[in-house]
Amino acid sequence: MVISYQKRVVNNYTRSGWLLLVLCLFAGTSFAQMDVELKKYREKWKGEHRIYLDLKNTIDIKINKKGEPEIAFAREETTFYTTDIASRSSRESVSYSEHLPLEKIEAYSLVSDGKKYKKKEVTEFTTKDEFNSGVFHDGEKSTNFFFPQLTTGAKTYLNYVLKVEKPQFVPTAYLVSYIPVERFELTIICDEEVELGFNYINIDESEVPVEISQDKKRKRYTWVLKDIPKYQYESDAPGSGYYLPHIIPRIKYYTFNGERHNVLESLSDLHGWYQGLIKDVNQEASEEIKNTVDSLIRGKTTELEKVEAIYYWVQDNIKYIAFEAGMAGFIPEEASSVCKKKFGDCKGMSSILTTMLTEAGIPSSLTWIGTRQLPYDYTDVPTPMVDNHMIAAYKGEDRYYFLDATGGSSPLEYGTAFIQGKQALINAGEGRYEVERVPVCPPEASMFEDTTRLKLGDDNLLFGNSNARLTGFLAVPMRNLLKSLNEEDTKRALDGYFEKGSNRFALDTASFQFLADRNKDLLFDYEFTLGDYAKSNEDELYVNLNLEKVYADGDIKSDRKIPWDLRFKSLNLLTVEMEIPDGYEVTYLPGNEAFEKEDFGYSQTYEVKDNKVIRHFRHYDNFLLMEEDRFSDWNKMIKSMKKAYKEVVIFKRKVE
Repeated sequence: MVISYQKRVVNNYTRSGWLLLVLCLFAGTSFAQMDVELKKYREKWKGEHRIYLDLKNTIDIKINKKGEPEIAFAREETTFYTTDIASRSSRESVSYSEHLPLEKIEAYSLVSDGKKYKKKEVTEFTTKDEFNSGVFHDGEKSTNFFFPQLTTGAKTYLNYVLKVEKPQFVPTAYLVSYIPVERFELTIICDEEVELGFNYINIDESEVPVEISQDKKRKRYTWVLKDIPKYQYESDAPGSGYYLPHIIPRIKYYTFNGERHNVLESLSDLHGWYQGLIKDVNQEASEEIKNTVDSLIRGKTTELEKVEAIYYWVQDNIKYIAFEAGMAGFIPEEASSVCKKKFGDCKGMSSILTTMLTEAGIPSSLTWIGTRQLPYDYTDVPTPMVDNHMIAAYKGEDRYYFLDATGGSSPLEYGTAFIQGKQALINAGEGRYEVERVPVCPPEASMFEDTTRLKLGDDNLLFGNSNARLTGFLAVPMRNLLKSLNEEDTKRALDGYFEKGSNRFALDTASFQFLADRNKDLLFDYEFTLGDYAKSNEDELYVNLNLEKVYADGDIKSDRKIPWDLRFKSLNLLTVEMEIPDGYEVTYLPGNEAFEKEDFGYSQTYEVKDNKVIRHFRHYDNFLLMEEDRFSDWNKMIKSMKKAYKEVVIFKRKVE
């Protein structure tokens, strides 16, 4: 079976690669084996600098004498280098964590001496902590080393073993890599008392048949694939789980001494494990929390007003810092500690939220959820692979409110953009749970509306004044930004955000309203000048009223296969009114244009009214994930918009 992904063809041989071959032939050295392999793999994988000759992932699951699962994950890879990039690719690293500690590592190079390959062992390994962007500490580590004496035609071998500390974390197997793979093998070996389940994602089970065998008291599952192209990175792509083929294995249950032990047979098992991790958290609220809650809800008459006051207080006073070390990656920090330190990760912020709401007499729940980076549903894949985030859930009179305090200035009504459409696993206590899907906000909820009035001055200088309105998810990042800037940086930020027409745009004044009020639209008033934009020729004046070109460079590449991901649905409403200059009349008005589909579209109209030329532009994105079959229509829309953007209004001086 061949898995097809987009491939880019580049030069087959680098200059130094040719030089090496020429020198070998000239010297009469016997590089026959290397010649054959080089020619074979260069022709087969055109433009690739290295390939996996063999890539094996092995998962071994045993039940020990105490009746506990012991799991090891082994990865074995043999790499072949087809160009001189080998000399620049000698650095390698193996990542692991406190939940997946490194048990064993072996690495060496295979370098040809003209007759055969010689083994060059890696003798020096260094270990360091890894810090991901935005994460204070997540327990990640890496062991780093260099493969010795790599040249064109060399091979490398790497074999390492990780211990899987929890039976809920059997590793996922991706069936592709960032470089081509000649042969891939996934093997899962388990005791016969272990019952496994598999989720096939982005690939049909029939396309990757499994061979099942049994030896003594152990079962073996084996998948073998050959000739797998590398995957290509694309901008604005969703998480790789949306499009790369992979298999998610899980232990459903196992038996020991005749007794059955469920691990992840169903969602109830996952919730039961999660609930066990949080059962001892927040037994009692601190005095600081009690006093804070009392001051926040005093005078509030409705439950929703109290929820809002507490939610916004946490957003404003508890700084979000991801902190995931050991089991802190799964167990929320005590609310009293979060309140005292004034910072916490998503679990800590959910911890203090639910504790404060409880203190106010309002029921709420710790809730597990995956961000939109993950494509899975709990009801399909009952494993920890589904989630990477925690929030709080409050059930109002008619619906759930999903409280994600990591969103900064997110209003209670909307939650955060990155959990839209996701299933939430709501802890209802005592073995009970609910699964609810977070609503997806329509385009009208996140709107940019801008009305600009233009007037022609001396030397064709345009004077403009505008009113703008940002709502929903468009307002959130702007609120977060403006709260953090001084006056000078605010002016610079707004100048860039509202720039119109050309780089001759100059923001003169700007003001805004309702920065601190999340429940109101964020409003702006600003004035500007735009030089060298209106063009004249003898008695005619030309003005392009397309001051803001939405998606001016929005074409999707013709060879793109990977879906396109948006943060949220949105709507642009742009109006430009230009006062007809004294002594002029309109002699050309562009025609109306439109391209409208269910998931995206635009319309543009022109009219002359009250001595003004008015352009109305509307564009909407009504999707979160666009698949390949929609790319063609999208590009048709962009082509239509680009044509419309070129149209100008023509004014002609009146004849006296």
